[in-house]
Amino acid sequence: MKGHDFIDNIMYIYYGTNGTLRKDLGGNVIVIGAVFALAPQILTAIILFLRNRRPRHFNTFYPICLNLLLTLAASNFSFVLGVQATRNPVKCELIAIVLHYLHLCTSIWCFIYIYVIYDLIVNECGPKLKYNYLMGYGVPAVYVLFSYASSIDTFEVHHYCWMSIQKGMIVSFMIPISFLIILTTVLGTISLKRISSKQTAILCESIESIIETTSKCNDIM
Repeated sequence: MKGHDFIDNIMYIYYGTNGTLRKDLGGNVIVIGAVFALAPQILTAIILFLRNRRPRHFNTFYPICLNLLLTLAASNFSFVLGVQATRNPVKCELIAIVLHYLHLCTSIWCFIYIYVIYDLIVNECGPKLKYNYLMGYGVPAVYVLFSYASSIDTFEVHHYCWMSIQKGMIVSFMIPISFLIILTTVLGTISLKRISSKQTAILCESIESIIETTSKCNDIM
């Protein structure tokens, strides 16, 4: 197993030495899992759209949530349809680029969602959708194009349509995704602490108000 990378070693442990069996079973399990994940994502997006289609029910977070769900569903859908389409190398490479872009879009929209919550709590500012769209779709496009131009051989097109871990997947995908996950987690934690502090302050004010009201009633009596 020394000549294999980490992913190959995992597949070896699960499916043994039979390469054909390993590919069939592994591919089927992954695709079935993606299909099961895709169904609730589409259903949630439809429910969200129906709930917010009327102006009086419109929520400021609705565009962000909808874009997050759409990019997530699109990445899963592209994965299900194209990750094993290795017959045409050009098409396979294009699918890998699209998957790279959609995964980055999903991660950035997750970050935007948490950042908007943080900004709303700390600065009491509503979301600025123009900049969110630019960041959610523009930044990943620039990064993917730059990544592809700097290393054309990054993608694997023989066994599956995705990035090759030996040819730059860590730098082009794992590092930015990990950075976004850490940043989103930190902002989410700070937001939860701020929400908790505000709730505590509101509760204290309510208790003080009740005590004052009770004292006034006692004085009157």
